[in-house]
Amino acid sequence: MTETTQGLIMKVDGSVATIWIRNEGRRNAMTSQMWEQFPELIARARAHSAVMVIVLRGFGDDFSAGADISELRTISTAKGSGGASATTKAETAIASSPKPTVAAIDGYCIGGGWEIAAACDFRVATRNAKLAITPSKMGIVYPLSAIKRLVDIAGPSVAKDLLLTGRMLTAEQALGFGMVTQLAGEGELTEHIAALADQLGSRSQLSIQAMKNIVDAIVADADVESREGVWRSEVETSGERETGVQAFLDRRPAEFGWTGERFWNDHPEVGVHE
Repeated sequence: MTETTQGLIMKVDGSVATIWIRNEGRRNAMTSQMWEQFPELIARARAHSAVMVIVLRGFGDDFSAGADISELRTISTAKGSGGASATTKAETAIASSPKPTVAAIDGYCIGGGWEIAAACDFRVATRNAKLAITPSKMGIVYPLSAIKRLVDIAGPSVAKDLLLTGRMLTAEQALGFGMVTQLAGEGELTEHIAALADQLGSRSQLSIQAMKNIVDAIVADADVESREGVWRSEVETSGERETGVQAFLDRRPAEFGWTGERFWNDHPEVGVHE
């Protein structure tokens, strides 16, 4: 870890790339510069051949208290190329990663912090986690992409409840709404995330990336049948199925070798476009 006190920092350890959200003294509130860092760091983790899992985590006691209030006007109104805001670009970069993403949530996960976490495939929280979506307290409208994702995750009734009231949820309440996928024991967040990353890393990355891509396509109402056909063809030529079957017959862990580098270069049409 460097001495930087504000910004995103990525550290690669084996098959895991951890992106740390850091803004000391501000509960890791996201500045406009930090939002803009996300697409680049996700792209670097995606291009790293050894990385199989991307973890997003807050530095210290909190995940993120959301957008930096001192920059709220700039963050909520600024548009980049294509008309998308920096927050939406960050969210889309996370959600469209072919490699599994995990939000490790401790302490506050508010507003923009939830927007980041919601874009991840897994959201592991401690019982100390507190989640809220607070645009109604600020006189702003939550990004459309983030509202849609909340509806997809928790349903329209819960989405309206949380967006309109801005009320705070405990980790247990968030788990009941599907906003948290797993709870870690007290003091066990690091170990829980490591175990999950090890589990994901031991599986066929072809299987993982294909099924993640298909689920995302279903949610986005994309052309599922054609992309499933592309993945089926990849299974036939990759050798992953034979590796898995032989390991099962030999009663030993499989040593899969597919990384996806060639696949994603050859099949950009399979990407989910939100």
